[in-house]
Amino acid sequence: MKILIAIVSCHTRSGWTDLVRSTWVKLVPSTVDVIFFYGRGTVKVALEDEIVLDCDDSYQGLPDKVQSIIRWALNHEYDYLLKCDDDVVLSPHKILASGFEKSDFTAHRCAENSHVPWGFNYWLSNRAMRIMATKDLPQGNNDEAWVAHSLIKEGIYLNHDPRYNLHYGRNLGLYTDKRPLRRSAPASSKSSMYFSWCMHNHDVPEELMQKEFKRVFEKEVKTQNALSNMLHI
Repeated sequence: MKILIAIVSCHTRSGWTDLVRSTWVKLVPSTVDVIFFYGRGTVKVALEDEIVLDCDDSYQGLPDKVQSIIRWALNHEYDYLLKCDDDVVLSPHKILASGFEKSDFTAHRCAENSHVPWGFNYWLSNRAMRIMATKDLPQGNNDEAWVAHSLIKEGIYLNHDPRYNLHYGRNLGLYTDKRPLRRSAPASSKSSMYFSWCMHNHDVPEELMQKEFKRVFEKEVKTQNALSNMLHI
């Protein structure tokens, strides 16, 4: 199986990409490729793990960028692609052992009975990529809804996996939205079930969410990975 973890970023988010490189990317097996993707307007010189595509680099242009990534992945003969936002902490070994290869389209659904996933992480098989490579782009920037609705028309439905966590950084004590939080799993579930955490909270300053990114990596990924390695010695 040839697997690509495609990190979607833009030229204004080097703080997040630096965090990703310095943390969980180092734990990705050498058999899996991790590449950061950018669009037009990127002024810096691309690094070895970066690809600049001829597509929109703005937030509004996400579907264009996602489709360009898909076409690039197909041209390089990948069997599976994980679309990954640049503010996501991954536990590489856990997510790669999660069974994603049993489905053409896997992610955490955004609401009960929905076929649309949270957009920060979703898997596409080669079959799903071939479908999305030729689809007309939507009007808005919601790439996950565009992907989900396009695949449904071809008989491919979302395989829901609750182990992707939309992480609000509540332990920072700065969460100001009083609405009930959506949960990735029942409250009784332990955090160890997760293998993906998206740092999502517009009410908290970016530097604090980046600090939370580091804390989650240290506690949930680095420590657990070290324990797992000790058990296998």
